[in-house]
Amino acid sequence: MITENSKKHILHFPRWYPHSDDPQNGIFIYKHIKSVKDRYNNSVLFVKSRKQKEAYNIVEKTESGIYNVTVYFKNSENTILNIIRYLKGFKKGVKLILNKNGKPSLIHVHVLLRTGLAGVFYSVKFQTPLIVSEHWSGYITGAFSAKNFIYKKLTKLVFERASAILVVSPNIKKALVNIGINDDKVEIINNVVEASENVTATNKKDKITMLSVADLEDNIKKISEIIEVYSELKNRDQIEYFIVGDGTDRKNLEYLAKEKGVLNKGVKFLGRKTNDEVLEIIANCDFLVMNSVTETFSVVTAEALLAGKPVIATRCGGPEYFVNQSNGILIKAGNKKELKEAIEKMCLTYTNYNPEKIKETIKKKFSSQAVGLQLTKIYERYINK
Repeated sequence: MITENSKKHILHFPRWYPHSDDPQNGIFIYKHIKSVKDRYNNSVLFVKSRKQKEAYNIVEKTESGIYNVTVYFKNSENTILNIIRYLKGFKKGVKLILNKNGKPSLIHVHVLLRTGLAGVFYSVKFQTPLIVSEHWSGYITGAFSAKNFIYKKLTKLVFERASAILVVSPNIKKALVNIGINDDKVEIINNVVEASENVTATNKKDKITMLSVADLEDNIKKISEIIEVYSELKNRDQIEYFIVGDGTDRKNLEYLAKEKGVLNKGVKFLGRKTNDEVLEIIANCDFLVMNSVTETFSVVTAEALLAGKPVIATRCGGPEYFVNQSNGILIKAGNKKELKEAIEKMCLTYTNYNPEKIKETIKKKFSSQAVGLQLTKIYERYINK
C-alpha cells in the first residue's frame, strides 16, 4: 500500500500550464500529471512573465493532490532583464517546492527549451533522472529548423541528457528522429482525454450545431476557411457554427464573418472557456470541425469523440492517429473543396454514427487510468536505476 509519506516526489517543469490569464494553456500537461496523482507526490513549477507592478508574484495551490507553484515575474522590454528575472523566479519556486516535498526522485520537463535547461541543471544538482515530454509542432512544421545554431545545440543537449523523451503521436516521434534523436529513446505516450461528470446535454435541436475549439491563430488553425465555407453553404440557415477560443486573430476572424454576412447570423464567437465549459459545449454540439495545418495530437478532437460526437479533422499529424471512418471524416489540410464536401456530408450523416462505439474506442486508449499506467512504468524504470 502506498502512503503519502512513502510516495516518491516527481518535480515537473512545464513550458505551458494553466494559469490565471489562460486556464486552457497546457491543460494536456496538467492531465498527464494528474494521471499519476495517486502514486506520486507531484510538484509543478511554472514561471511566466506578465504585466504587473511587483517584481514577483508567487501563487501556491494544491489541486487534485498536485502542489502547484506559479511564479509570475514583471515583464520587461529588456530581454536580458527578463532572463534574469526568469532565473530568479525559478530559483524561488524550487526553494518553495523543496521545503514542501523535499528532493525529487525524478524531474519531468514538459516542452523545451528554457524548462529543459533548468531540468538539466537541477537533475545534475540533485543527481536525479530527467525525462522530457515534447508537444511542440515546430519540429514538424520546420520552425525548429529555422532556429539558430545555439538554440538547436542546446535543445539536443537537453535531449541527450534525458533518460527518455515522450511524445504524443508517431508524427512528432518521426520529426525528432529526423533531427538526429535516437529512435529507441523516443516513446509514444497518449494524451489524457477526459469527460466531465458535470456536463449537461440539452435536447434542443432547432438547428444542426457544428463546433470548433481552438486558439485563434489562423495560420495554424485555419478557422477562416471554415467561416468562408460556411458562408457558401446553401442550407446554412439550418446550421449554426460555434467557435470557442481566443487569440491574436479573433478580431480579423470576426471581421471576416461580418464581411460574409454570417457574424451572429449563424456564426457565433463564444470566447475562451474553462475545460469543463468546453466539454459541456461539446456535449451539446452535433459534430466538431478541426481544420488545422498541423497538430501533434489534437486533444479537443479526442474530447469530442469521447463525448460520442463525430468529427471532421485534417490529416495534419495528430488526428489520423485515432480518427477513422467509424467516428468521422479525414480531409486534406488546406483543401477548402474537401472541407465543404465533408461539412455537407456530415450534416446529412451525423446521426448515423454510433455514439457509444465512438466513446469506447477513445476510453480504452486515452483514459487517465490507461495513461497513468504508461507514465508509471516509465517513471519506475528510471527511478529505480
